[in-house]
Amino acid sequence: IETLSPVRLAPRHGVRINLTVGGCEGAEFVRNTKELGEAWRARCVGVTTVAAPGLYHFNVLDDFGRAGRPMFEQATRIMLG
Repeated sequence: IETLSPVRLAPRHGVRINLTVGGCEGAEFVRNTKELGEAWRARCVGVTTVAAPGLYHFNVLDDFGRAGRPMFEQATRIMLG
């Protein structure tokens, strides 16, 4: 598990990561997301945290398909440059 954890992986140069954790998630999901962001920022990766109010890990990805929601808007900004 330790060797495959994203927290311990060395990201490629120039990589950006967008993190999100649902607003209805438990403390461990929130902690894991925060730890990943801190670890990758320390490796000079651009990290953006996107809010997902009212969601949890079973429905958070639904926001990618909903215009006006934070994850959709962030993904659109990235794709359009």
